[in-house]
Amino acid sequence: GGTGLGLAISKKLVFIMEGTIDVQSVLGKGTTFSLSLPHLECPVGEVPVQEGVSTFKDTLGVLQGKVFIVEDNKTNQMLLSMILEDLNLEYEIANDGQEAVEMYGDNHSFDIILMDENMPRMNGIEAVKKMRMIESENNRKKVPIIAVTANALSEDRARFLKAGMDDYIAKPYSEETIEKMLQIYLNR
Repeated sequence: GGTGLGLAISKKLVFIMEGTIDVQSVLGKGTTFSLSLPHLECPVGEVPVQEGVSTFKDTLGVLQGKVFIVEDNKTNQMLLSMILEDLNLEYEIANDGQEAVEMYGDNHSFDIILMDENMPRMNGIEAVKKMRMIESENNRKKVPIIAVTANALSEDRARFLKAGMDDYIAKPYSEETIEKMLQIYLNR
């Protein structure tokens, strides 16, 4: 269960794109969401470009490093993996906080960690505390840890920073948001 925030965001995005979203639900049987978006016809291989407009990617440097994805949701794992592959970055995945701490303790070398907060067995905050202890006890460099979470209120951000995280990204996120954060912490 959730707060329904995802549905509200989806409705706004669809409205902005001049589309429609519809829901049909039958108690005990399930729910169907229908989405319709207008599209721009474009010959294969051609992408319409506005002259004189630079894109976000034009202004960035090449990213290098190894990313540690700590995420229990397989869909989110796949999405982050696709984004990182598009950016030609290496990555490893842990399915929850406990697995992440075990992998981190095995001295895997990561340049940044993308940490979900709400996971089974061990949540992101507890995992970060244990990872920071591993760094301290083994005299290892502090790896930037970014919370990737649906909890995006100001008090949540303060809680993540207090726990030892360096920053946070609110879900839902875009490839551009992930890339900007990686630019900040990988290109130091």
